[in-house]
Amino acid sequence: MRCEEESTDHLFFSCNIVKLFWAELSSMLNLNDFSCYEDVAEKWLSNAKHVVTNMISSALMWTFCKFRNNLHFGRVSWSGLQVIWYRLLRLLRRWRILCPQKNLQLLDNCLLLMETKVREAP
Repeated sequence: MRCEEESTDHLFFSCNIVKLFWAELSSMLNLNDFSCYEDVAEKWLSNAKHVVTNMISSALMWTFCKFRNNLHFGRVSWSGLQVIWYRLLRLLRRWRILCPQKNLQLLDNCLLLMETKVREAP
């Protein structure tokens, strides 16, 4: 399911599928869209204020990278966005323990929204 020449920018930001995820996550977090690495890195500079955003953006990029490799090496085939939502949700549930108590409500709200994405029909 390759749509153009591979690059880091394409893998994490410019691919149309990736753009859908960033738009959905931006909406969940009530932030402007993430359209480039600088948009993500800007939040890392003020981690205390953006703990949940940073957890989710890191998990999303990790999920994209692993899923792309699994596609490339034939371990999985494309079956819809729900698979990526599920993998992201599963990873963030494991990382939940790392979230400070004061930020748990926001993270849990995002996890609930992701659960609805997993259940959406393809």
